[in-house]
Amino acid sequence: AVVSTQSGHYGRDQRAVMMPLSNVEQLWRDYSTFEQNVNEIIAKKLLEERSRDYQNARRVAKDYEATTRGLIRGAPALPPQNNGDERAQIEKRKKYRLRLCVDTTA
Repeated sequence: AVVSTQSGHYGRDQRAVMMPLSNVEQLWRDYSTFEQNVNEIIAKKLLEERSRDYQNARRVAKDYEATTRGLIRGAPALPPQNNGDERAQIEKRKKYRLRLCVDTTA
């Protein structure tokens, strides 16, 4: 994200450190650096306020990554062959769907 030197221009991107994105750690580092360059005193307060949200987003992103690791999303819909690889994909898809259901009801 391109960041202005004025703290008000970064406000839109602050929300990114609260979202479970795959690059949330890099966004947090960039946001921290930006705020510290703008004003070190205010940066400490802002980073403390956002830290809990960032930690939660980081946890959710890691959990999602673990859930979807090895899942072949672009696999074609073919008649079942009932082999080991197929059964593994079915189990991973079940876990993924369960995860989606839990996330949308929470």
